[in-house]
This record gives sequence, structure tokens and C-alpha cells, in this order.
Amino acid sequence: MTVAVAKSVIAFGILIMALNLSRLTTETMKISTGHRRTLRAAYIHTY
Repeated sequence: MTVAVAKSVIAFGILIMALNLSRLTTETMKISTGHRRTLRAAYIHTY
């Protein structure tokens, strides 16, 4: 019984970690595309 509970808790922790990791990667991708856009806009505005 306790082994099954421990296994499910570990699986749950791994799931949360994976979710956080995917959210982090999508956020950084959004940020990088945003930076690229602003850089392009700044470049266009200077010339």
C-alpha cells in the first residue's frame, strides 16, 4: 500500500515537473519571438 502511494506521488511530481518545463520553454519561445519583433521594429525605425 505505502509503496503504491509513494510511486504515485513520485509520478505526480514528475508530471508537474514536465508541465512546468514545457510551460517554461513556451514562455521563453514567446519572449524570444517578442524580442526579435521589437529588434526588427527598432531596426526599421532607425532607417
